[in-house]
Amino acid sequence: MMLCLDHHKITNNVDKYPVEKLQEMKKNHEKKFADAVSKLESSIEDLTEKQTINFCQSLEAANNILQWGNNEEELREMVIIVNNEADKLKKLVPDTRSVFSIMIERSENAVFSVEEVRRVAGLTQNEFYHHYKMLNKYYFIDEVEVLDGDYISSLETVDGWPLWTDIKNFCDSGSNSVTVNAIINDLNFSLLD
Repeated sequence: MMLCLDHHKITNNVDKYPVEKLQEMKKNHEKKFADAVSKLESSIEDLTEKQTINFCQSLEAANNILQWGNNEEELREMVIIVNNEADKLKKLVPDTRSVFSIMIERSENAVFSVEEVRRVAGLTQNEFYHHYKMLNKYYFIDEVEVLDGDYISSLETVDGWPLWTDIKNFCDSGSNSVTVNAIINDLNFSLLD
């Protein structure tokens, strides 16, 4: 068995350290590190799987506050759309949903400044790019464009419906204390009921 010089000198006493004792020491030493590797491997998991969604059921509050004037059948169809989007949002880590919340809050007519969102979120360009890439992949935001020297993007519509703008308007209405972050980041779409 290979040992460092210090331990070789100590265990050189064959009476005190017979082969069986050395093998046991080796086994215990290897087990200590094997357990650490095993714990590390088991601690790596998909963070999105543990997140829960509070789906909307009726959209009654949004219908009233935003004065959509939709009947029950129309609202049922809208509930399906919203809950499908909630399922898509669950695939994102909370930090990416937080960035999306900021995009929604900072948007005007569904358009937001990419640089403004990056700065208020306190992200480097590289960090922002990774969030942007995921949001674009799942069709929450459009490609970046240049307008008057500013990089802009816009919130995607969902089946032609400006859902994210409606959520912003719902939260900004003053008729409730609901925040965009509570709906988007906390996945609590029941707040729209």
